[in-house]
Amino acid sequence: MTVPGEATTPVAKGGLFEDFVDAFVRPRALFERNSNSSFVRPALVQSLFFLVIGIAAMNLVAPYFEAEMLRTVRQNGQPMPENGAAVMGTMAKVTSTIGFAVAPWMVALLGGLATWIATRIIGARLSFGQSAMIAAWSYTPAMLGTVLMAVQGALVDPSTIRGVSDAQLGPARFVDPETTQPVLLALLQQLDVFNLWGLVITAIGIMVVGRQDLGTSVMATAIRFALVALGTIVPALLR
Repeated sequence: MTVPGEATTPVAKGGLFEDFVDAFVRPRALFERNSNSSFVRPALVQSLFFLVIGIAAMNLVAPYFEAEMLRTVRQNGQPMPENGAAVMGTMAKVTSTIGFAVAPWMVALLGGLATWIATRIIGARLSFGQSAMIAAWSYTPAMLGTVLMAVQGALVDPSTIRGVSDAQLGPARFVDPETTQPVLLALLQQLDVFNLWGLVITAIGIMVVGRQDLGTSVMATAIRFALVALGTIVPALLR
């Protein structure tokens, strides 16, 4: 449903710093300025930020990914080679650094596709480029989440880390990843505070860029969440 009487006056572009500040505190203003902008700028800045954090705090964030890998090996019943733990530690450092840098582009493209499908379902006419732009900006809170992961990595004993969920602010943090069903764990991990924050930004983006009312935007965001969650649940089912 289109919001009646929506203003169509062009809004002046903001600077890069202003855009990223507004992504946290005034997403409506951000999307009003960038309704036809590309996803490349936010994804590129996020990628560079994550790359710097990934390299600078490699030893602090890698234990979360190493624990995740080791747990997966155990749950799959695979034998651990003699030097397996050392190999996993090296892989975790490489994976976390590269994964952080690649994640913004994956979120923009795959999250953008999910957003585009969701808006089509509810009848909005957003282009894929607009959907990818909304998805890219919605990933901005993850920057804080990564910093928080590094801070926690500096404060906790690495031997007590059970997986990535131990660094999250959400229900997955309070369950045992060893005994929790993989599908349930994958779903709980989607309820992290920073991910939910990103969904709020998504809803605002759909409302502003797609000129939809709040209820319709929330519905589209819920569909988008379900599509993304499905993408994490399926691998858990296969596991």
